[in-house]
This record gives sequence, structure tokens and C-alpha cells, in this order.
Amino acid sequence: MEPIPGFALAEIPEDILNKTRNRIETSVSDMARDFAGSEAKIISGHAGRTIVDYAGTHEIDCIIVASHRPGLGDFFLGSTAARVVRHATCSVHVIR
Repeated sequence: MEPIPGFALAEIPEDILNKTRNRIETSVSDMARDFAGSEAKIISGHAGRTIVDYAGTHEIDCIIVASHRPGLGDFFLGSTAARVVRHATCSVHVIR
């Protein structure tokens, strides 16, 4: 999850943040159940860099990442997916 900027974070009630995080965790865990041996993790930081760093330090075998329809700035893959594909040392499966 990308960090929420401080100016916006100050305006969001804590219970809303907690409920939203819980819904995201439940949704991601439900999706992970469809893949035998997979595990869902919610981590905070710059998406592309944090995913690659996490995978490297936890000996991850395969990263599955979604990609949106790209604009001119990221012509073939979304910017997060492109960074993960270029920098990960493990297999990366991109879903579009």
C-alpha cells in the first residue's frame, strides 16, 4: 500500500483507516486462497520498490502483480508492474 500523505492522513478518522485496511486484508487473503501455497501480505511503502525488496529479503519464488492499461509514460506495463519485472530476482507473473 502506498503511504497516505500526512496532510490527508490528518483528515481521515482512525476507525475509517482501520476498517479500510481490514477490508483490503480480507479481500487479498480471499484472492490468495485461489492459489495453492500462496500467501497474501499487505506492506506499506513505494509499491514497486517495496515489493521487490520484500521478495528479496523473504526468498519469494514468484510475484503476481496486476497491471493497468498503460499510458505513454509506461507504454507496455503499468509503472509498478514494470519496476517489479525489471528489478525482481524471482519470477514475476503480470496479470492484465
